[in-house]
Amino acid sequence: MIRSVSAASLWWMGSTHATTHEQPTEHNREGSAKKMAMMNLIRRSTRKTAVGALRRSVKSGDRVISKRLMSFSYPSPRTLQEITNLPLLEVEDSNSIKSIWETHHESQETCVSGTMTGKQYDTLFERLGESPYFVLPVKRDDGHFILLSQAQEKHVLFTYLEDFKNNPESALPYLAVTLYDDFKSSKDLVLVRGDISDMMTKAESTSILHLFTKFYFSDYEWVNTFNNQPNEFDFEKHLENCLNEENTL
Repeated sequence: MIRSVSAASLWWMGSTHATTHEQPTEHNREGSAKKMAMMNLIRRSTRKTAVGALRRSVKSGDRVISKRLMSFSYPSPRTLQEITNLPLLEVEDSNSIKSIWETHHESQETCVSGTMTGKQYDTLFERLGESPYFVLPVKRDDGHFILLSQAQEKHVLFTYLEDFKNNPESALPYLAVTLYDDFKSSKDLVLVRGDISDMMTKAESTSILHLFTKFYFSDYEWVNTFNNQPNEFDFEKHLENCLNEENTL
């Protein structure tokens, strides 16, 4: 069964039900204040180049991105067994599994992939819990548009920031990343897969996945500031750094 997942449903998940039964605590008030400050930061972040860059048709090989706003239903999270022959993978060593996984996804235009060690996964999972949201630009032609990433359990959804600002209820994912930890304990290996919507190219998705992991692993102070000290986050400087990074890829 396919179900649609909106950005808003993930943004507010886990926070709307408790308020009817629990009295606000200092911790909750602080968390609400941080979230409000972050939302204000997001609302102020409009870029004139974003809409034009996003809705301009681009061609990547035989794949054309249309000018229409996309309609993307994110499938209910599938297990690794549903997308691979798990019994055959289980008998391989970690290097072989990594090679098989990456080779399989190289030829597919609708998804990207990656791998990480168990220690890297633990670090990422902890940081996603502390800082579940971030913003990253996508270069296109002579401009760029901005994606908002949102972590939910072992999944990270990337939605168009302007769509989220205009109507969080209808903002849908452009890229949906899943972390598979099935081999974490036995082989010190975690598999990563990103499913791409019609509004992104594979090259753009690869670039976003690179930036996402770079910030959460190497430049986490930017992510932490965005989530926990949003009033101190330098949005323009962050975009400049990201776009310069993309120029080197």
